[in-house]
Amino acid sequence: MAHLERDIPVQVFGLGTVEARITSKIGFKVSGVLVDLRGDVGDRVAKGTVLAHLDDREQRARLARAKAGAEQTQANLEKAMASVEKAKANYANARNINTRRQTLLQTSATSIEQADTAKAAEATALADVNLAESEVAVARAAISDAKAQGQQEAALLDFHTLASPYDAMVVARHKELGSA
Repeated sequence: MAHLERDIPVQVFGLGTVEARITSKIGFKVSGVLVDLRGDVGDRVAKGTVLAHLDDREQRARLARAKAGAEQTQANLEKAMASVEKAKANYANARNINTRRQTLLQTSATSIEQADTAKAAEATALADVNLAESEVAVARAAISDAKAQGQQEAALLDFHTLASPYDAMVVARHKELGSA
């Protein structure tokens, strides 16, 4: 009889539980209806993999409204800046008229009433310049506010997408399509 050598596989059997070393619960930062679900229990996912989407139509509309508001405030700024130029031109004209009237008043070539009217018109025109400049400042502040609103709405839109924060395996799923 010949001696036969061969490898015998070694197997060890035992009872036990395999658990994840680290378990993380992830979810949306906003509420809404689940319209897209990509990860299933047991799936391995890479960092950044999109797992689910909420219905974001309303948020997209709010973002569009914020962008339109920003464009409107930009138009208001341009209008206010044009008003400043117009007010400055009116002030320069009123100042010239007042200077002429005051000169004519010294030689009695015009009435005191006309000179006073010209002086008041110059003061009014200067006030109009100051008002127009303050409207420019208000419009600039409105632009900053509109930009911040747009950034906030864009951030909220991003919260409608759930992505894996790191390489992982899906071990549980608590929502199904259509659930809120």
